[in-house]
Amino acid sequence: NMSGQRGRSNLVNVDGADATDNSTNGVRSTVSQEAVQEFQIITNNYASEYGRAAGGVVNIITRSGSNDFHGDVYGYLRNRNFQAVNPFSTTSNPAYTRVQGGVAFGGPIKKDKTYYYFAYETTRRHETGFSSIGQGGFGLVPFNTATDIGSVGLGGPGNFPLPFGTIQVSPDQQAYLEGVTPADLGLYGVALPGYVALLGASSGQAVQGYWPADLVKGMTGGALSSWAGFPTTCLPGSACAPVPTSYQTLTQVAQEGNFPVFEGTSLYSLRIDHNVSANNRLTLRVNASPSTVKGIEASGQDQPFGQNSYSRTSEQTYRDVAGVVQDTWTLGNSKVNEFRFQYARRGLAYFYNTQIPAGSYPAVNIPGFAYFGREPYSYIQRTEKRYQFTDNFSWSIGRHDTKFGGDFNYLPINATFTVNYGGVYDFANVHARDLGLPAAFPDLSPVQAYGAGVPGDFIQGFGSPSDSFSNKPLGLFWQDSWRVNHKLTLNYGVRYDVEFPPTFKPPTGLAQTGYNFLGLQKGIQTDKNNIQPRIGIAWD
Repeated sequence: NMSGQRGRSNLVNVDGADATDNSTNGVRSTVSQEAVQEFQIITNNYASEYGRAAGGVVNIITRSGSNDFHGDVYGYLRNRNFQAVNPFSTTSNPAYTRVQGGVAFGGPIKKDKTYYYFAYETTRRHETGFSSIGQGGFGLVPFNTATDIGSVGLGGPGNFPLPFGTIQVSPDQQAYLEGVTPADLGLYGVALPGYVALLGASSGQAVQGYWPADLVKGMTGGALSSWAGFPTTCLPGSACAPVPTSYQTLTQVAQEGNFPVFEGTSLYSLRIDHNVSANNRLTLRVNASPSTVKGIEASGQDQPFGQNSYSRTSEQTYRDVAGVVQDTWTLGNSKVNEFRFQYARRGLAYFYNTQIPAGSYPAVNIPGFAYFGREPYSYIQRTEKRYQFTDNFSWSIGRHDTKFGGDFNYLPINATFTVNYGGVYDFANVHARDLGLPAAFPDLSPVQAYGAGVPGDFIQGFGSPSDSFSNKPLGLFWQDSWRVNHKLTLNYGVRYDVEFPPTFKPPTGLAQTGYNFLGLQKGIQTDKNNIQPRIGIAWD
């Protein structure tokens, strides 16, 4: 973060060429650390030749070869056998190995004429992600319905026996049931046994996938056999109600527990410099970076790290390629012209977990306890290209160092953005009154709501998520540095930026109403007023 702005408000250049991802303004892969000759960080008050950044500007200059051959081989290793491991892991000895290493070398192709520099770096990680699902018993405690109901309010155990055996309830439900009074029995009648049965059934269904055997026996042979909302054909120890094939019990999720995290990323770069003449130097740099990361814990839908199951993790794969050609031409003793062209391509895919079938199931959010099923913000698939043309002219005139130039980018993008296409179920506390029960009964916990099949809401995306469009940013600048005397220097200039964004076709159906309401039917308007005067004073 620079100048109080988020990281995506920065501009990162490599050899003067943009290394940003236009879709997110993040940073594309650059080069190995061993390929960096020097770098510059400008946090504020930068000259007008720099733009498209509300934060800071980073310039990376890559290393070139020379008349002497030189090379480096390096490696960096972290391993669980000789370092501390994650103290929050639910496994005593979680897997952790990180290897980062590479090779870099450069030298002459033809002495005093042509040079090369090559660098390769790789990162390999095998780590353990962890999940706290199941810790604390999902907020449930055992409760004996034969001895504990009314154990406080009725004056002792056994005064209100129900043949339901031991069930799982929340602490507030336990406190309420222990305090049941004779007045409650007369007031609520069959609703109270029905409520107790609902607690046991929903807790058992959520955690184990079936209702407690004693509860099933008590219901099918007792007074609740005709109570609305409960089937009467359950077999002890088996599921009592049809559930979707995608249904997962929380015990299954908890068994997944820790999960593997893998990364394989490589950086390749090659730079060739050729002296066309004493006044003209030609530079060519190409770099490529393939990368795959699996086991990414997402934070969408406000889910905290550590409550994601393995099914909820994501996979990211990208392939970055860039090529830059630069011609530096010195004209006499006071003029230099720099022309630069870049072609860059990023192919990125961000998918839900494809390693297990659960990756295709709808997402389930049980705040405070578990997040599992398909990651709802996946998938994203896009290909972004960048054609960049830059020309800068520098001219020293007496005490003035003047520079002017322009920069144009053409960015075609093909993208598929899928948000909530798999569906998201959110489970929260459910009021007893919303289930037709007396309002005095404590709420069902989010875990019990999941077992009862009562979500608070469901989110589903519709429509085609694919589109192709292009963006065209243009920047022009002029600046001058005037050395008034040996104590005073004035820096001033002006920059103009304009962006020609895409125009999207209007939506159809339900989305049309909101689209027109927001006034978007005319498309995205181009802002042509970005004129930026800049002035600075240096006084010794």
